[in-house]
Amino acid sequence: MSGQAVETGSGTSGQTLLLVRWILIIATAYLILYRNPVRIISPIVGLFLAGYLGSNLIVAGLLRHVRSQTLNTAIAVFDAILVSAALVLTQTNPADLLVLYFVVILIATLPESLGLISAAAGLIAVGQLCLVYWTGKVGLWPFFASGAQFQIPFLFVVALFFGHLVERVRTPSAT
Repeated sequence: MSGQAVETGSGTSGQTLLLVRWILIIATAYLILYRNPVRIISPIVGLFLAGYLGSNLIVAGLLRHVRSQTLNTAIAVFDAILVSAALVLTQTNPADLLVLYFVVILIATLPESLGLISAAAGLIAVGQLCLVYWTGKVGLWPFFASGAQFQIPFLFVVALFFGHLVERVRTPSAT
């Protein structure tokens, strides 16, 4: 083996959590920015996005110094609350997406593989988009102009993030 330091499983798991969390934050930001019907960003939305981006720096510091299941649970609850608030900030009717968001979180807690959880979330998102399009009596261009296409990657990333957190909590060495 070379003279390079090998990172332990907990350090690698912490880095993976941070990277998946960055993806969640970016997907949430895209959803807020592109589902806003006016496309004008209010100061509240700007402050929310800046705070949410900055929160990952705080989480990075906490993960370096604290390794506990309580921290993983706190991160999950914190992100669930922030993403729920982000869905309200989209200034559209978030009820359809909010219900699916919690369904995806529920699926992510099932004791299946992360790939199966992500595939289920993708199917739910595609099904929901088809349902909204077919029952909404909306033309194709207004449908996509409203930012509906960002729901699929958003729900996929939510499943990936919460699935990873559940896997992290279930694996004792990943704390």
